[in-house]
Amino acid sequence: MAKLGTLTRAIGVITSGTIAADETITVAGKVYTFVAAPSAAGDVDLGADDDESLDNLAKAINLSGTAGTEYDTDMVVNEHVTAVSVGDGATVNVIAKMPGVVGGFIPIAESTTGATVDATLGAGTAGAGNPSTAIAVILDTMQLNSEVIAALDKLDASASAGV
Repeated sequence: MAKLGTLTRAIGVITSGTIAADETITVAGKVYTFVAAPSAAGDVDLGADDDESLDNLAKAINLSGTAGTEYDTDMVVNEHVTAVSVGDGATVNVIAKMPGVVGGFIPIAESTTGATVDATLGAGTAGAGNPSTAIAVILDTMQLNSEVIAALDKLDASASAGV
């Protein structure tokens, strides 16, 4: 079985466009709202331009910027992904924390007038967003084998029995 550390992590791309106040980008189910002055959980500073807005988004996802300035003080780190600003901030790569095909199921959505996003991390790669294909890829690349399936079945049976 392939070790998780050797598997590729799915990557999604967010590309800068016109981002206005109250527009959102949702990553792994967490909604990030662009506002002039962050004051609620999920708020990200709109920034002086679109590139700065996306840079602030990456910082909010990672919780690596200045709370209260670049994002709200109630922001929590995204449990499923990390983000990296590329170049001058015009692009943010969103990277799954879970390696392998499973990371390809992490959704990204936007309600902006100009920013573009991949629908899922790893869009265009084998298995991304398609459960049937993903399962085949997982089995073919030995990310999940019969031993793991048997262990999961035991856990499921224990949970069902209330153990």
